[in-house]
Amino acid sequence: MNDSEDTLDSAASTFLADVGLFSEEDVDGLEDLDGGDIFSLFSNRSLQHTQQLCAMNSIIRSIYANSDSSSSDIDFGNYYNSNITCNDTIVQGTASDSNDPAILTIGRRFYVYLTPIIILIGLIGNSLSLKVFTSRRMRKQSSSYYLATLSGSDLLTLLLYVLPSWLKEASPLITGDQRLGFIDYDGVCHLYVYFAYVFRFLSVWLIVIFTVERYIGVCHPLRRREMCTTSCAGKGVISIAACSLLVFATKPALSGVYETVAGGEVHRCTSRPNFKYVSFIFDSVFAVLTTFVPFIIILSMNSLIVRKLFLHKKRQRRDKLVSPENRMKIEFTLILLTISTGFIALSLPYFVAWCKKFNLSQYMSSRTYEMNANMDEYKCIQGLVLITQTIFFINYCSNFFLYSLTGAYFRSELKHSLGYSAWQTRRASSLSLSRGMSKSTRHSWV
Repeated sequence: MNDSEDTLDSAASTFLADVGLFSEEDVDGLEDLDGGDIFSLFSNRSLQHTQQLCAMNSIIRSIYANSDSSSSDIDFGNYYNSNITCNDTIVQGTASDSNDPAILTIGRRFYVYLTPIIILIGLIGNSLSLKVFTSRRMRKQSSSYYLATLSGSDLLTLLLYVLPSWLKEASPLITGDQRLGFIDYDGVCHLYVYFAYVFRFLSVWLIVIFTVERYIGVCHPLRRREMCTTSCAGKGVISIAACSLLVFATKPALSGVYETVAGGEVHRCTSRPNFKYVSFIFDSVFAVLTTFVPFIIILSMNSLIVRKLFLHKKRQRRDKLVSPENRMKIEFTLILLTISTGFIALSLPYFVAWCKKFNLSQYMSSRTYEMNANMDEYKCIQGLVLITQTIFFINYCSNFFLYSLTGAYFRSELKHSLGYSAWQTRRASSLSLSRGMSKSTRHSWV
């Protein structure tokens, strides 16, 4: 009988340590207590722990109110206890908690107020870029096919991914009410997920294949006439678009509107519970294919292109004349270097912050009762994610300005498209004979 009681007391002590009510050091002091004493300690300590759980529930709800549903790294529903009775003022999380770290508050406001500006500028800029690259003179160049498609893809990404994400995430901070749940319906959720993945992937890989096309044109000039043609560009665009549409057709089947917090109060567009591991693998591969792999390809090919251009520029100093066709090709190459470098600079901080958030979320999910201790760090990282994600969105609106800064032909065609150059035609023609030749022989890279 004594052996049985000792076994029960030992089991009770071990249980208290396992559930996190006592540390391992405290358990050593419980070995001499009987079951009744342990139960009494359990009751007192569990009351304190219940208060901690209530606070944790509030934190979890607050995180859910402001996190991106497409990147729910932690299944917080496993840690939320809907059977705990808490004060309503504790449990009801708000969009902005006065106890939140400053970086999270800054990140929220940075995201809320800067994102609509990015959307507006991106819609106007990409529309103008699309008009320029599809004009009669510009579409004769194979590079225009890639850049026109990139402008269209960025437009659709802004409309179908960035704008809906901003509307549902920013609404609690703008109106002070609950976030808009227009995405959290079957059908709408599936379409949102599908197009968000398709056009994000397409925007990145259009830059990659444009980089490959310019690499061939600059570093392998003997294959330029064979590979750098409008026909090949059209086939490349169609291939990458078809690949994107087909590969991500499976993503809606892995998504839906489900409970994200136990108790049935919070339903969001997220991964299907029975396919969470598959969704995790899918999203991990997507993250690698839209960040790490493009980084490697773009950096390596750009390095080779820059090296070749330096050698080419030395030869140009000896040759006094450069044909307009070659100047346009050089200009497209400079545009490529600018937008690809901008893509890496704007994407890398978000990729690093996302990886940090993912690693911490995995650590927290494997240590349930350390969630409360690590939640402040998680909130700080969430603030960094919001800031870097907003910076990442600049990718979808900045290309128009990069084209304008680095492309004389783009600026000229833009003015023509806007009707600005019509009244200057006679004046420009009278000056072109005396000034055009001297400027064209300076080998301008713009």
